[in-house]
Amino acid sequence: MDKKVFSVYMGDPDRSNHAELDLPATPWELIDALDKLRLVDGREPYWQVEDIGRYGFLAPLLDDSDLYQFNALAEQLSTFDHVEAIAFEGLVQMEVDELCQTNGGELTLQRLLDLAYSVDCCHVVPGIRDDAALGRFYVENEFLPELEQVPDSVLELLDYAKIGERMRRDEHGAMTPNGYVVREAELRQAPPNLGRPPRKPPYMIRFLCASDTCAMRLDLPTTQTRLNAVLDALGVDSWQEVQLEECDTAMPEMWAFVDMAHTSMEQVNQFAQCLEMLDANGELAAFKAVASQLDIYKLEDAMALAEHLSEYAFEPSIHSLEDRAREELALMADGPELDLLIRNLNLTAYGADLMYRDRGILSDYGYVHRPDGQPIHLPQQGMDMTMQ
Repeated sequence: MDKKVFSVYMGDPDRSNHAELDLPATPWELIDALDKLRLVDGREPYWQVEDIGRYGFLAPLLDDSDLYQFNALAEQLSTFDHVEAIAFEGLVQMEVDELCQTNGGELTLQRLLDLAYSVDCCHVVPGIRDDAALGRFYVENEFLPELEQVPDSVLELLDYAKIGERMRRDEHGAMTPNGYVVREAELRQAPPNLGRPPRKPPYMIRFLCASDTCAMRLDLPTTQTRLNAVLDALGVDSWQEVQLEECDTAMPEMWAFVDMAHTSMEQVNQFAQCLEMLDANGELAAFKAVASQLDIYKLEDAMALAEHLSEYAFEPSIHSLEDRAREELALMADGPELDLLIRNLNLTAYGADLMYRDRGILSDYGYVHRPDGQPIHLPQQGMDMTMQ
C-alpha cells in the first residue's frame, strides 16, 4: 500500500500548528492535514519538502510551488516504473537545458506535470551514464551504418566518447545518472484541472479490493446488495479472501485497526455510516481529536467513542497553552483589565495549570477535555481505553 514519492511538512504561517504528509495524498488525507492546521479562511498553508526521494533533481525547481499541483505530480510519479522515472528525469533535464540556452525563464510545476504525462514519448537506454558508454552502445548495436564494414580490431581504436557526444547532440538527448533519454515524439499536456484544493469526497471510506482474478473499488457506506455484488465480481465467498490494497478514509488512522481476518466488511460499512453521521453533524474533527488520544484497536471501540462523543468538549480555536490561558482570563475580565492581566501573567504557565486542572490535552486538531473533569477515556464497561 506504500506508494510514497515525497514527504512534506505543512504549517500555519501564523501559528505553530503543523502536519506531516506523504505524497501522493488522498483527498481525505489532505483534508485531515488541513483540519490539523486550522487555517483562517483564505489562508494558504506554508509547506516544504522533507523527503524528495529519487527525484532530488527537482529540488531547485520547487520554489513558490503550489502544494496541490505538487501532490498531482506525486500521483503521476507514483505510477512510474524504473524506465519511466529515467524518462522523466531526462525530459526535465532537456527542458532545463533549453531554458538556460534561450533565457526562457523558470520551469513551472504545470510544465513538470506535462513532462510527467509525456514519458512514453521517449526512448530510454538504462545504464548508459556517459558519452563513452553511449558511443559504445551505438557502435556495438550497429546503429551507425558507416561503421558496419570496419573490423572489430579497428573498432576498439575508436573514440567512443566523441561518438557518444556527437550522437547525444544530434539527437538532443539527455544523459542522466540512471540512463540515456532521447525524445521521439511531441510532448503531451497533462489533463486539465489537476492540482485543485481537495474537495470532500462522496464517500467516507474507499477501498481497492483485490482477489486473484481482479480488483475493484468499493466506496462506503453502501448497501448490503452492493457488498454482495463486489464479492461476486471478485469471485470469492468471503471478505477474508479479499486483499485491501488501498484505503482512503475520513479517519486516516483507521487502517491500523481494520483487519479483515477479524473484522467483517459489514462492520466496516457500519463504521462508515457512523463517520458519515459525524461529518453531517460537524463533529468529525472532534471525533478525530479525541480518538487520537485513545488506544483504539477495534472498530467496536471507535464506534463506541462516537456514541460517547458528547461527553467531551472540543475547542479547535485553542492552539496553544497561551490560548487556553486567554480564554480563561476572558471569563474573568474584559477591556483594559483583561489587557493588564495578559501583559503581566505568565500565560504559558497559567495555561499549563489549567490543562492539568481540567485533565485536558492539546491534540493536533484542538483542545480536548471532559467537562466532568475526568481523564480522557471511554467510560464503557469491559473496555480499557486510556490516554496515550
